[in-house]
Amino acid sequence: MREAEAKLKELKQKVYLQSEINSAKNELIEINKFKLFRGSSEKQRQISNQQNKINELLKRSEKEKSKDIKNQEAKIKRLKSELLEAKY
Repeated sequence: MREAEAKLKELKQKVYLQSEINSAKNELIEINKFKLFRGSSEKQRQISNQQNKINELLKRSEKEKSKDIKNQEAKIKRLKSELLEAKY
């Protein structure tokens, strides 16, 4: 039971897809740097595309985290129920 609760706490603190998100943010930083021979509209398009990519990663990260937390909470509930049944 304690292990399950500890894992839940860990899941709540974990940042999912951290390396992919950091990589996408670093790419955005590179896009924002001055590049010779690149038009303003091209730069804005690249920035917009990269921001969309970051937003999608963040959404996917939250979705996966939510799913894992929900599963872990269900496991804890089941364990508590089993403990109560064993007491009686």
